[in-house]
Amino acid sequence: MSLVPETGSIITGANTYATVTELRAFADLQGVELPCADDDAEKLLSKAMAFLESSAQINRYQGSRVSSSQALAWPRHGVSFDGLAVSSTEIPSPLKNAQMQLAIEANTVDLMPNRELNAPGPISSEGVGPLKVSYDNSQPKGYMPAFSKADAHLSLLFKRAGLHGVR
Repeated sequence: MSLVPETGSIITGANTYATVTELRAFADLQGVELPCADDDAEKLLSKAMAFLESSAQINRYQGSRVSSSQALAWPRHGVSFDGLAVSSTEIPSPLKNAQMQLAIEANTVDLMPNRELNAPGPISSEGVGPLKVSYDNSQPKGYMPAFSKADAHLSLLFKRAGLHGVR
């Protein structure tokens, strides 16, 4: 597997925003241990990209793609955060940070689990004598896990749905 980072220059075949080196430094700052093999770290970044691209599919990001031929949702025109415009030739740091945070999460959690509508929840208790199994159905059907650390980064890049602060 080979990662091809998007730098903001619309790289042909781009499939990541962050590199393994950046991911390792990010994880190290948080005191998180990642798999030793670079191939395994690349897979984590790939899973994180699938999650990020799903936000583009439902049109959550500000602005619009720079080119119809670009492989990924970024770079984009018309994006700003913290009162500053983001150049259409750059990948914003909150996006890269979100990808790396999601890659860390992907090391222990399925970012986008499949779940059938009638499937029982996870097993909450087991038994051995006359076989007992209980399922946790407290989660609503179609439940998806939340990733608040990654969302904190991404929220800067999401549309505001017309809501603005009034001073």
